[in-house]
Amino acid sequence: MTESIRLARIIVADDDENLRNMLDFCLESQGFEIVGAVCNGKEACQLYESVQPDAVILDIRMPIMDGITALKKIRCGDPTAIVIIITGYLEDAYRKQAEAAGAAGFIEKPFKIETLAGEINGFLQRSGKFPQA
Repeated sequence: MTESIRLARIIVADDDENLRNMLDFCLESQGFEIVGAVCNGKEACQLYESVQPDAVILDIRMPIMDGITALKKIRCGDPTAIVIIITGYLEDAYRKQAEAAGAAGFIEKPFKIETLAGEINGFLQRSGKFPQA
């Protein structure tokens, strides 16, 4: 009997369509399942409720609902949610807001996909939600 391997399920939220597509392709090539790629925080929150992913990657600045607000909303509904902030805005205030809201990590753009994948795996393993095989 063959045991199927479940891939970690990820939501990506970024208003840059090219970056969303790149993250979708690259993270899948790193062994993740992208269960949604959306362009704003509001859509990320709605999708989180419906698919209950293992982790969420949020940009900070997005239309309709920014990443910090989405992070707070997701963590309010699920205090164990693993949310990683990615941003090109390097102001320390953003990092402090993300940490205060419960972000698992804060990664500055540009980044190497292997770095992001390693961070996601580390957070998932440490949380116990997705132990290493």
